[in-house]
Amino acid sequence: MLPKFRKEAQEELIEERLKLQEAKRVGIEISDEEVKRVMKGIAERNKMTEEQFTQQIKGNSGVDVATMRERMKAQFAWREVVRRRGQMLISINERDVERMLSSSANEAGRGHGRAAGAKDHAVDARADGSDRHGQALCRSRCPAA
Repeated sequence: MLPKFRKEAQEELIEERLKLQEAKRVGIEISDEEVKRVMKGIAERNKMTEEQFTQQIKGNSGVDVATMRERMKAQFAWREVVRRRGQMLISINERDVERMLSSSANEAGRGHGRAAGAKDHAVDARADGSDRHGQALCRSRCPAA
């Protein structure tokens, strides 16, 4: 194997291991059965048996099926890690928006004469999406305090 390809292969293996470690750390484990189910589905979509599919993988790419299963496991686990992190970010952003909108409504109710307007602007902020915290919309549309 050429040194360049050997280095790339080593880096890929290291990256896969790190992804699997992170997935395990956050409680994500992909079962062998799940990987087997996916591989069976791929084989069926290609009108092959599992055995034919594994032979084709080995024949065309020279990749051992066990290696391919481990790579798939790492990919599935990492995808789940990323999906969960994305959900956490979305949840945090929604909480931030709710807190800021509530804060704006409370501020408006303290005698600034904007209580009804603040409620309308809160709806605009959520629908518009351009201001995660609702502040810029209120500043640009509400009368000065």
